[in-house]
Amino acid sequence: MDEESDDKYPDSGSHITRSTSVDNLNLTQTEINAPMFHDDTVTANRMTKNRLRIDTGLADNPLLSDLDIILRNKLRISPESPVISRNNSLNNLRSVSDPKKHAFMKELGLDGDIATVNQGLFGSRDSLGDSSNSDSSDEESGLGDEEDDEEFTNVDEIDGPIGMHLPEKKTSVDTKQNDAVDYNLPANQDFQKSIDKRVAELENGISAESQPVLKIDWKFQNTYGLEKELNDWFSASDYSNLAQTINSFARYVPNKNKFVTDDKYARAMVEHFIKGLSEEITPNLLPLFYISMGNFSDVECKEDHIRLIRRNNIILFDSLLEIVRTFKTIAVACRDEKANLKKNTILLFYTTTILFIITNVAIEKRNDDNSDDIVREVIEIFDSSKMLQFLTEYIEYWRWNSRLSMRIRNIISLLFNMFLLQFGDVKNYEETKDKIYKFHNIKRREKSSERLFVSPLQFQAFQDDITSRFPTFEMVEPDLPMSVDNTNSLSQFLEIARSKAKSSLNSTLPIPEKQLATPAPSPPMSPMLIPYNDGIKTRKSFQANMAYPYLYPSDDEKTDDLSERIMDKSFLDKNPKNDIFTPRSVEEAAEILTGNLNIGLSVRQLWNERDLFMATERGWDRDEISKKFNYSLVPEGHDSDEIRIMKRIDSYYKDCFSSFNSLIFVLCQIMESNLTNVEHKEDELPKGVTVDHIIPQLEIVKAKELSLKSSAGILFILLKWFKLNHVLKAEQFAVLLYDSGYINTCCAILGKYSLIYDDKVFNRTLQSPNTFWNMCSKFNDTYVELLAKEGDNTETVNEPLLTTITYLLKVLKKVTGNKTHRLKSLPLSVGTLFKQYYRIFNLDIYHPMLRIIRELTPFKNKRWKSEHMDLISGVFLYERLELIDNWVTGKDISAELMDAYGQEVALRALVQFYNFEHYQKSLEELGYMKRTISSSNLLYKDSECGNL
Repeated sequence: MDEESDDKYPDSGSHITRSTSVDNLNLTQTEINAPMFHDDTVTANRMTKNRLRIDTGLADNPLLSDLDIILRNKLRISPESPVISRNNSLNNLRSVSDPKKHAFMKELGLDGDIATVNQGLFGSRDSLGDSSNSDSSDEESGLGDEEDDEEFTNVDEIDGPIGMHLPEKKTSVDTKQNDAVDYNLPANQDFQKSIDKRVAELENGISAESQPVLKIDWKFQNTYGLEKELNDWFSASDYSNLAQTINSFARYVPNKNKFVTDDKYARAMVEHFIKGLSEEITPNLLPLFYISMGNFSDVECKEDHIRLIRRNNIILFDSLLEIVRTFKTIAVACRDEKANLKKNTILLFYTTTILFIITNVAIEKRNDDNSDDIVREVIEIFDSSKMLQFLTEYIEYWRWNSRLSMRIRNIISLLFNMFLLQFGDVKNYEETKDKIYKFHNIKRREKSSERLFVSPLQFQAFQDDITSRFPTFEMVEPDLPMSVDNTNSLSQFLEIARSKAKSSLNSTLPIPEKQLATPAPSPPMSPMLIPYNDGIKTRKSFQANMAYPYLYPSDDEKTDDLSERIMDKSFLDKNPKNDIFTPRSVEEAAEILTGNLNIGLSVRQLWNERDLFMATERGWDRDEISKKFNYSLVPEGHDSDEIRIMKRIDSYYKDCFSSFNSLIFVLCQIMESNLTNVEHKEDELPKGVTVDHIIPQLEIVKAKELSLKSSAGILFILLKWFKLNHVLKAEQFAVLLYDSGYINTCCAILGKYSLIYDDKVFNRTLQSPNTFWNMCSKFNDTYVELLAKEGDNTETVNEPLLTTITYLLKVLKKVTGNKTHRLKSLPLSVGTLFKQYYRIFNLDIYHPMLRIIRELTPFKNKRWKSEHMDLISGVFLYERLELIDNWVTGKDISAELMDAYGQEVALRALVQFYNFEHYQKSLEELGYMKRTISSSNLLYKDSECGNL
């Protein structure tokens, strides 16, 4: 690559591409696609005109006035440079001024009186399915009447605005000069503290290079236990529905103390309520909700509460089928009916909560070896009732007919936890993957192994290079498919081995001048390089042309000490005459690569489907092609737990194939709704405003961020398990994500949180004080006292945010991985964006970022590489290397870009063939159908007639 040229990807647009630095990372410079909804609330419109004004007030000091004139005239700093406006509108988010400029002015002492005029800190009330308002918790809890159903009909916005007038905040800076004139620039209090701290560090011998790097002690998991999951399920409006369940339980249960202590009595009462569900839902569902919640008014401490939640829901396992039927009845009523919507939406909250708690208790029990049979029965009930399919189609319906009564936020969270139960979490995935590899008799290469491996494409490229350089050398043939060359077939673009012999660089190199029959004793010396020719500096390359055989073979007639050292006994047995035509280093490299060739499950699945595609394309016999990756053909009596999981995945893919596009659309829209979130710090609140004033807004932000976590988690779970089932299932889902603009959505969300990443991770921003355990303890005085003695159990790190960031990065890696055509869709500043998340050390967040950087680096110029050397170094430090690592330099970039589009088209063609071959009925729901023989003959006859 030329150092002075920008060799980024060619883009369809006409803008100029250039590298960026850390200082340029600003949301004002990052192009973000606007979300599909419009925030037209009164609060949002009021906030668009609010800005902070800075009045320097430096006229009394001539030195500072001169400096002020220089800054305004030379550096073009406006005298009314706005600080970041706390606005919920995405359009105004793009127009935010650079906060570093304002910080720079504050450090120089140029910040005068700061006045806030009608500053609105709170945005529109968009809670993704919550039908509550700010003071809903103070209202009477009831199931509602029919006249209150207008707000639950079709809507575009979930909630309305929360109007709140805040007092103005004025901060004055004393600019009076002392009697002794000090010509030094004044420093504000924060800047002076940082200076004093740095001076103390230097006095103690702490240099800038020895500063400790921030590190997050956190491990990525799909679920963090029942205690945290329950706290994330409820929002502020949901707690108003707890009181009436206590009264209903006390009305129908004669002895509530016996229910808590006697398991047999509790099971009998549960059976009584379950039988009553078929006759009347409301009086029986409310006590069941209270039972599933763990009798929170009858317990005295948190430990007893969690214990009762587990016990009661294990009792409900036996009645799960009736609960699922009731849930579907209520959900359909909230979706289709027009009357009693407020009552039905509260009943839907009760049933979804019961199913959510049952699901999480089953997920916990799944890791217990003694509870396999109990959890397996729960999974079979959900599978037989097709709960995953029902929830997916429910979300698809909400895309076209959005209603508050459908409680889409709860449905999405329930669907995510259902996936974890039906398929498995990260731990179950690794166990299932080991068993699937053993089922197919495939040796799995452990990532933790110290040995380095080579991929089949890299091995084939090495094989082509050795054959072109040393035609007489015979390599050991590994278990690779036979290559069938056909330039008219799309299959030639699926896997392209990038050998040096076929590199486009060889076209610029001269042809060797010596003859093979008369080799020279030694290579000729390089010609003298003339630095300047008529004032023009010429560039010459003295590389060997890899497309031609090696010109100087050796023919040693005698064996010396050196040859005996480099030749072992096995080599002498193969060459008794000691005819050495190939260097020993080449033979040793061939042995190492052959012994460390890694052929995984997904590669074999792709090869098998490609063989079927090529046989169909050429009209060959397809009966001999293996069908071992079709798990539906495994007999029912011979399948194990891992085969049952594969069958459930296959059934879900077949039933919901037509709904995937709508599911992705809804999840991406929910993810984009977080772009309007506003973060608050306690020290930044206006005077007279406390945390209690902004609790409604904190609850909204919490609900939207947890919905973001569930949405990204669904995408991650589906991609991961689809790939284990069959790689082309994952490719189909990744194609839909790419076409739906996931790359832009993901980068926009990452760009928003990058500005406040440190504060969000270490919980420096304000969070809602309402927790599930605090709200449940209010119904028992002893519970309140004991919970208060435990103190504040606030986590040191924000686990939901870290999990969300990891989900987003992992899905981005799976969508763009090993696909040059999709890498071109990444924003130009994605490297600078990753550097913001690279500042805090955590390997679970590092891995997906560094893997993307590893694929992106070869296509970048030298300036970009120098600016992102920390990320490139991180690849070598934390990522697993391969035997052939040429990702920094050595790749044939022009050939990669030239074949990128062809590979994308070929992959989509193979995915379409796979779906037609195995899921034809699912494609017919989208309007696709196979052309019959009669119709093809008719088209052939019409073409013949046209030619005549």
